[in-house]
Amino acid sequence: MKQKMAQSGLSAPIFDSNRDADEFTATFLLHHFMSEGDWSWLSHFKEFELSEEQTRALIFVREVGAIDNSSYRSLTQVDTLTASKQLRALRSQDLLADKGSGARTYYVPGPKFPADNMDAASAKTDGSMDANRRGVYSKGGAMMASIADLPVALRLRIQSLGKRLQPDEAMDVVRALCEGRPLSAEELGSLLGKTPAYVSQKYLYGMVR
Repeated sequence: MKQKMAQSGLSAPIFDSNRDADEFTATFLLHHFMSEGDWSWLSHFKEFELSEEQTRALIFVREVGAIDNSSYRSLTQVDTLTASKQLRALRSQDLLADKGSGARTYYVPGPKFPADNMDAASAKTDGSMDANRRGVYSKGGAMMASIADLPVALRLRIQSLGKRLQPDEAMDVVRALCEGRPLSAEELGSLLGKTPAYVSQKYLYGMVR
């Protein structure tokens, strides 16, 4: 699929797999079919002298809400070191802002990222779930949230937390997860990689109070 799309002058799709849920997501970018407003949005970057790869990454962030090294490599076909260097360059120009640390670092729109037509991306970046497209799977007859169906920015944020969750950051993520719909302690535990009892004792009890 990637080869055929490249031969047609189209950006390759971004694949994201979730082994636990036995699912994968393919993201297809629509910037090849840009309107006059889209071209106007791209004109904001003339002063930055960006590479074609960096421009593609910014369009990806505009449409999806966030990007990480893996997504950048898949989008541009560059190596890990080049991807890191180009992403850091975008961050140094305040076009992107980094979140997380180390291998879990991801990037969201920065202070100088043009706000034009950013409503959709902002909704994904702030962690809210689209109720019309959220995915759930059945577990013992109950509907369970699946991390594969979260907005990219929120999924990357969860992946950046690591095993030892900082209470304040974990509670912020819990709030973001619950913006889409009410979630049980079991669902939150599944998304955070913790037991329902742990989530209830460490976060929910204090948050409810």
